[in-house]
Amino acid sequence: MGPELQSLAAASGASRGIAAVLLDDEALAQKVLNSEDLLAQFALLACARLTQMALPLAQVSAFFGSRNADLALAAECYLLAEDSPEARHLMLEGRPNAAFITGWRENYSRNLDAIARVEEGLRAEILQDNGPLEIYALLVNNKHGHHILRVYPNRAVYTFYEDASRYLQRAIAQADLAQFKGFITNNNLAEMGPQFSHCHVCSDSQYLSLTRQGGRRVFSHQEILGWRTIIANFELLGQGDGREVYYYIAGEIKGLKILYKSEAARALDVWQQGADLHVLVKRDATSEEIKEERKEIETEDESDADG
Repeated sequence: MGPELQSLAAASGASRGIAAVLLDDEALAQKVLNSEDLLAQFALLACARLTQMALPLAQVSAFFGSRNADLALAAECYLLAEDSPEARHLMLEGRPNAAFITGWRENYSRNLDAIARVEEGLRAEILQDNGPLEIYALLVNNKHGHHILRVYPNRAVYTFYEDASRYLQRAIAQADLAQFKGFITNNNLAEMGPQFSHCHVCSDSQYLSLTRQGGRRVFSHQEILGWRTIIANFELLGQGDGREVYYYIAGEIKGLKILYKSEAARALDVWQQGADLHVLVKRDATSEEIKEERKEIETEDESDADG
């Protein structure tokens, strides 16, 4: 297809940018980048991102602030996918003190809008005048189930957004904070790229570290326990004294008083009879109760066998 591709390369518009990538022609790609053909440049950046064709990063970053929104987006997507230290530096340099986040994440065969919405909320939060200095988060592609650690000048707070009704919160001591940061540094999480693995039941999640100067996302598409070490270190922040359970409804109904709250029990039904309020709750069986129940079943089986 050489002659046909060469004829595309001689044309203008998107055809020229696509031809440069199909031919893997660095000289032609350089001419397109230096030209004023916006459509050819857009096509070149989009296709080079998909094939991972190497382009001069400094030139690509020049389009990062283009007035043409499509061209600026194409440059941003290319640099996010290229993801080298130089590409990250250029992106952060082009968005100073804007909490711009590097690291690949795109909607592919699955919609990742749930993660994106929480991420944007955290960016807005850290850019507030009284916002946190640092945020560390483990986000899932759902409305709930997020682990978020907020670090302020004189305190640190861990929050686990358990479900639609409540969240768990705990103030973090400096020693615990230092241990958590040590885990992040020692495992080089900020330098990791997207994590993919073969799985029967895949789960989408994202590690995020964020400051006003910039942030880093590491996307994961693997088994739910694929990141068990990261999950365990976030959950460790919620263990110990000072752990509190909060209900969202308390902020919506004036004068509401929480009479009973528990992490172990779940409310199944509520009803009122006269002045009495009745609540049906359920808790998971303890390991001792499970063992005792198994013994009873085994004893009954033995009795049936003897009979």
